[in-house]
Amino acid sequence: MAAASRRSLRRRRAATTRARAAVVLSAR
Repeated sequence: MAAASRRSLRRRRAATTRARAAVVLSAR
């Protein structure tokens, strides 16, 4: 269970980071 949770969190974090990067590039 913990492993799955950690994997999900990591995946969600990666997606968020990617989205934020896209926004920054767009704003720049």
